[in-house]
Amino acid sequence: MQQVISKVDPNQVTLNRYKLEDNHWFYKGIRAILENNFKRLLKNFKNSTSQIQILDIGCGSGANLFLLKDYGDVYGVDISELGIDCAKKRGLTNLTIGSADNLPYKDNYFDFVISVQVFCNIPESDLKAWKEAYRVIKPGGYFISLLPAYKFLFSNHDVASGSYRRYDTKDLLESSTKSGFDICRITFYSFLLFPLAALVRLTSKILSRGNLVAKTDLRKVNPLVNYILTGIMYFEVLLSNLINYPYGLSIFSIHRKPINFE
Repeated sequence: MQQVISKVDPNQVTLNRYKLEDNHWFYKGIRAILENNFKRLLKNFKNSTSQIQILDIGCGSGANLFLLKDYGDVYGVDISELGIDCAKKRGLTNLTIGSADNLPYKDNYFDFVISVQVFCNIPESDLKAWKEAYRVIKPGGYFISLLPAYKFLFSNHDVASGSYRRYDTKDLLESSTKSGFDICRITFYSFLLFPLAALVRLTSKILSRGNLVAKTDLRKVNPLVNYILTGIMYFEVLLSNLINYPYGLSIFSIHRKPINFE
């Protein structure tokens, strides 16, 4: 039985992310995943005469919003005041303090809603957050989600990230359907790194005898190693245009709000 014997300071998580996310291979990989899939979905809006409206739920320090600002009007919401302050340092506006399960926006407003490694940080059920994402998306709009994969990999890193759970395909199918979305795509990322990373995390769990402490896997790495790992992530993203990966450290999904909804 797993037991969490140390907890994490949310502000420390935010500061860690802010310091690393511009150059760290993991965060660069996330932005590559988002941009690649976002560009593909934008083709469905090529005849639109209005500016695309984009919301990042759990925007943190704003790196993903900064990437997407060239594609439309971007909005960010985060429960952390420190995260919002960090995002403002990037020159971003339209930032609001708020929670994923009670979004401070009107119905049917956004063309795209994204959420990266956020719903896993909601203590109990995240279904209300899924329904809130559905509520604020326009009919025909998209929800893009990236979450940690596989419950058996829950480890010290998840505790350090403020996570309460990891996900599998069944979880996403259930949440998406209950919220009213149509599912467009489910795939995994960090496919090539999965065997080694899974071995490290499982070994750590065995050695700790299930007693979990807040210890992140994300830290500054050697520049050459960072370059190589970034290249691996970029290669995965490129190949993902042709295939869906059967497993990986992260599970990625795209959901669409039906044009004719009740």
